[in-house]
Amino acid sequence: MNQSTPTPDRLLDAGWKLFARQGYDRTSVRAITRAARANLGAVTYHFGTKERLYHAVLERLFREMGDRLGRAAAGTDDPRTRIRAIVGAMFAFFGEHPDAPRIVLQQITRGGSVPEAVAARLRANLALIAGVVADGQARGAFRPAEPLFGAFSIISQTVWFAVVRRT
Repeated sequence: MNQSTPTPDRLLDAGWKLFARQGYDRTSVRAITRAARANLGAVTYHFGTKERLYHAVLERLFREMGDRLGRAAAGTDDPRTRIRAIVGAMFAFFGEHPDAPRIVLQQITRGGSVPEAVAARLRANLALIAGVVADGQARGAFRPAEPLFGAFSIISQTVWFAVVRRT
């Protein structure tokens, strides 16, 4: 990890990798700060708690993914092409960030609530995909079904295949 990178970014990067590989409970603040080449008090200073660092990691993940999905969905007017572009963008994101699907699965298995900033990112990503599905249904390109279920299906299948591809 590059020392010229600001400490909060190094902590986010280290947390991302360690939370994905070990899970929240098995990741210590000491391990995060060691991987980030930061002092032991850095997590407390920059994030307050390990939980808040974890939430910042989740928010970063879903923000970066959402940015990609937004660009992919905006590329054309054809709903089929937009869905293919969204799925392609998700696979590309997971290819560049192979730990991202594991963080998603860690959060699902961990349960519990997430802060509103993370929940808002999740809702925005789902709404974007559901909107493309609904548009495709309105144009006769997709069969009638609940658009939100279609969005969940697209996301969950992409996460699943990204995880399986790595094992």
